[in-house]
Amino acid sequence: MTPWLRMRTEVSGVRFADIYASLLAWLLLAGFIILPATITSFRHSRILDNIGNTGVKVLDTIHSIPLLVIAGTSCVCGSLGLFWLCWKNKENHIWLEERVFLPTLLNAVVSLMSALINVYTTDNGYWSLTAIITVIVVILTILVTVTLYAVNRKPINIAWGEHKSLNQLHYGR
Repeated sequence: MTPWLRMRTEVSGVRFADIYASLLAWLLLAGFIILPATITSFRHSRILDNIGNTGVKVLDTIHSIPLLVIAGTSCVCGSLGLFWLCWKNKENHIWLEERVFLPTLLNAVVSLMSALINVYTTDNGYWSLTAIITVIVVILTILVTVTLYAVNRKPINIAWGEHKSLNQLHYGR
């Protein structure tokens, strides 16, 4: 059995790692979805008309801390769990690509779009500290995922080449 066929066969089997990967990707996505929600500020609220400039700054800073903690915890737990799964399944590059890298990349791209839409619609283009942190975390996630995907792709291509060569040798196709 060629390395490519072994990896492909292992991917098709139902395993707990698939369930864990899905749950951890959803946990990471939950953090990504909650992060843009923390961007909205009280700046435009009528409640703040009489509390002065200092009060507005304090409320603008602290209003989203519980959501930020939940989002940060979700992102950290999802990321650490996915890194653990990557380490545990490091020999199956096809599984890593299909179950970890592509879902994480797509979740991060959607989150980046959500954060940008939130900044430019809800806050009229105002980049709060929370918005900046959100976009930095998401862009770093995209960069790390694309890098890991590219590094992971090489062994897949090598295994596919070997598999194709053996098929041509044995079957003439």
